[in-house]
Amino acid sequence: MGLILPGVGSPGPREQIQEKDDVFFTSVEGIENHVEIKTPKPNYDQARSSKRRILRIHAVRHAAGVNQLEVFVGMPYNPNGLLGEYQWPTTKYFLDLGRDIKVGREFWNHIGNSADTYDEILECFMTVASNRRSELVALLGGV
Repeated sequence: MGLILPGVGSPGPREQIQEKDDVFFTSVEGIENHVEIKTPKPNYDQARSSKRRILRIHAVRHAAGVNQLEVFVGMPYNPNGLLGEYQWPTTKYFLDLGRDIKVGREFWNHIGNSADTYDEILECFMTVASNRRSELVALLGGV
């Protein structure tokens, strides 16, 4: 990551900026994680605002002396499923797929700090679905 230079102090109007994380946690290694949860198909404006938020958090936390930091967009699933890599067109204009986004398996394994978190979550969903199948079918109108 490059160096963040201090802003120039000049007279004139100032903009008050506030950013809010969807998820914030500090890993066992002491790394701050700031996560913005998005659907896997963000529109142009959402991708742009996500990048702006990532950069602002980096700037503010760096100025506060935090050097171990991860700020990214988290997407709970890959809309391509197992058929291919995540490649939604609007994200590539603003977000670095290798740095700014964690999708599906990568996202859940990062949040859970384990290479098995994603598989454990899927297993949990399958168990619940299997045990409550008749209730779920009834809720769907007997489909």
